[in-house]
Amino acid sequence: MHAPARSPIPFTLVLALALAAAGSVEARQLLLRVESAPPVAAEQALVGRLVDAIGPNAAVQGEALVALIERQVSRDPGPTTAPAGLALRLAEGQERFIEGEYTAAAVVLADLRDELLERPALLSEVPPLHDALYRATLLLALAQQRAGNRAEADALWTALARGFPDRAPSRAELGPEPVEFFRAALEQVRSGQRGSLTITGARGDRCTLFLDERAFGTTPLPGATLPVGRYRLYARAGRQRGRLIVFELGPTAKHLVVDCARDAALRTDRGVIALRYAAADRASSLQAPAHARSLAAAVAADEVLLVGMQGPVAHATLTGSVLRVRDGALLRRASVRAAPAAPDPAALYALAGFLLGGAPSPALVGAWSASSAQPGTVTRAYGPWPWVALAGGLVGLGAGIPLLILDGRGTCSGAPRCPERYATATPGLILTVAGGVAWAGAATLFALRRSPPQGKNHAVATTATATAAAEASRFGPWIAPWLGPRAAGLTAGSAF
Repeated sequence: MHAPARSPIPFTLVLALALAAAGSVEARQLLLRVESAPPVAAEQALVGRLVDAIGPNAAVQGEALVALIERQVSRDPGPTTAPAGLALRLAEGQERFIEGEYTAAAVVLADLRDELLERPALLSEVPPLHDALYRATLLLALAQQRAGNRAEADALWTALARGFPDRAPSRAELGPEPVEFFRAALEQVRSGQRGSLTITGARGDRCTLFLDERAFGTTPLPGATLPVGRYRLYARAGRQRGRLIVFELGPTAKHLVVDCARDAALRTDRGVIALRYAAADRASSLQAPAHARSLAAAVAADEVLLVGMQGPVAHATLTGSVLRVRDGALLRRASVRAAPAAPDPAALYALAGFLLGGAPSPALVGAWSASSAQPGTVTRAYGPWPWVALAGGLVGLGAGIPLLILDGRGTCSGAPRCPERYATATPGLILTVAGGVAWAGAATLFALRRSPPQGKNHAVATTATATAAAEASRFGPWIAPWLGPRAAGLTAGSAF
């Protein structure tokens, strides 16, 4: 009588089955506008119509993209005007504090402080606002302390110690209590755990830095030793407005790369995500492809879809292009004429459909798609899956075949009568089949990735390339680099 058979099913079974089932993944695409600065209402309206034709589900856009950018990249620098009634509200908070209405004072001062912190750009440009932030934070810390809210008060004293380390409260005005609280917070900050922060500018850009609302230097900034915790970094290029980066500094070294040139062009207000360049600033507008790819890479996107107006008013076109983030290759590009009359809805939908992978339409100007992109289908990004499937197949076959050979053999090596035998046929068969399926899947993915378009599709792509070249010779001086297909040999200037 045999003892219970051993069935060693390794974890590779789960891996092999998962790899065998893995297919292609839709490319994650971001939708960005390229606009002139200041924005022109007619231009925004026409680009908005194209965005509506593309549809909200075709690419990451709108409020979803704003939230993604603010969480993983940077935040809007806030309004360009001071909070309404700043001096009166600050005086009201102080008056309520003096009268012993600590909770009411805290409400007024907390609202005012939040509104000031929503304006990092203005705080860096207008010193009196920085003074108002200090005053609001100090009075709010005292009000919370007197109201018995110790946790809120401690956080505010720490913020004062970090943001205004050289500005102790006035003993003559407020008495000894706030001085002692501030001194204790400052000592705790200085004696606490510290980390190292290095900040560099993307592409060697020189950025002016403000950390927790105070001047912090310029890039490149070597390892600065700071207390661990959460920080607010506002970075700007020269006199241009930048954006706010919120990050956590731990006890280990942290390296931040800030793209202040891109952030100077990036706008995320009112749910409209755009790269905005002054019409006369040709040098900056030439960076639109790099800025778009930098932003898309920061949120782990595969492709970026750029839409905008191009060319002088008399020959304006509404143009869209799709770039691959990994290497900047142009995948699709097309335009519709926007002058002398605005394009009709049918032309806009034809442009939207082509940019999303559809077939070109006679209504389009210079419709072009890369030879590796199949017209009429959505581009798929297989990424590392062919190699992963190949490795999974090797693991499955390497584990399954030995299990099939091992089945029925005794567990006692060299013994003529072994009381226990391996029963590994089932897991061996499953692993072998799964490995074979994974290998077949890998072969299919490699074939799909490498096979060029054939027949009618290839003819369409070739014709589109020739059309694009013809359009380039006609409109070359106004075609932005991010619109011209590199594979077709187009070179041009920028309209933005």
